[in-house]
Amino acid sequence: MEKMYKQVPFIVVIEIAALCILLTAFALVCIVISVRYRYQRDEKFKASLAEIIDNLILELIVVEEIPKDIEYLGDSVADLRALVGNVKWKRQILIEKLIELQWNIAGANRKIMVDIYLSLELFKDSLKKISSTVWYNRMQGLQEVTYMDYAITDLDILQFTLNSNADVRSAARCAYLKFSKNDSFRFLDEVQDTLTVVELIEFFRIINNSNGFGNSNFANWIRYSRNKTVVSCCIRFAAYCNEVNAIESIRGVLGGNDHGLRAEAINALGRLKAVSVEDELIAIYGSQPIECQKEILFALGMIGSATGIEFVKSEFLNAKLFEVKRIAGRVLARFLTKPKFEKFQSSIGIEHQHILKII
Repeated sequence: MEKMYKQVPFIVVIEIAALCILLTAFALVCIVISVRYRYQRDEKFKASLAEIIDNLILELIVVEEIPKDIEYLGDSVADLRALVGNVKWKRQILIEKLIELQWNIAGANRKIMVDIYLSLELFKDSLKKISSTVWYNRMQGLQEVTYMDYAITDLDILQFTLNSNADVRSAARCAYLKFSKNDSFRFLDEVQDTLTVVELIEFFRIINNSNGFGNSNFANWIRYSRNKTVVSCCIRFAAYCNEVNAIESIRGVLGGNDHGLRAEAINALGRLKAVSVEDELIAIYGSQPIECQKEILFALGMIGSATGIEFVKSEFLNAKLFEVKRIAGRVLARFLTKPKFEKFQSSIGIEHQHILKII
């Protein structure tokens, strides 16, 4: 009896501990359900707010001619101001909606988004984010002023192009390319990390939506930069912007050891229609990996001289690899005039005619 009496407190302790665990688990489940419910409720409210914002903005898009001042915004902006007020998260939803519409609406109507952004002084929200010590806020602020065409000074941007955070650096580079009035590509001098594909896509989007970039220095960066991604970027820029003064610098890349970079250089020379390098491309063709051989065939097609086209025809007829024949056939089909292509097609054997039909 004495032994059983001594064990009773231990059993009570176990029961209390089990009850505490059950209560804790129950409390955690309640908290999770509560958080999930609030999250779903907030998301529904945000979606409803975004829909109202959409409708208010879309009323303005029916304007046939956008005036130079922002008075035409009238009641729609007054309604938007009343809707979002000075509530930070509501204003953020409006900024995100303006950026989304800016991406999806073409022509003069894009100006409406910028005018709303200015009229409601949403740029102040973006500038506060840029001055924040939190990297995500800085990145978001830089992206917002870039997308909404709110220009900030070179000095305000340059300090972020060497930021320790890659996303902030990327956003700063895009902003600098967008707003710099002196040398839009100056940030390339300072690039020490790897430029990503996402950055390149954004660079080209900015270039495509701008009036042009004078006094570019692509040739020097291609010749002297030790950063492979900067060289690659400038080769593509030179071809895209038709910078013929960069041809000799691009030509220098042909002697490098990097096959991928050499293939990009060959492609750029073709786009620039660099007739002066045609003989060199033909001369090095046999020593190149297939990736570069394909680019040489396309480059010769883009240059379009009689010598180059004859070389492509020869490769189509005599190459041992089917892949090379296929690429050569595609080049001929794309760059020969229809009468010349039909004449060539009728002059070759059935086997080669079949290849042309399946390219």
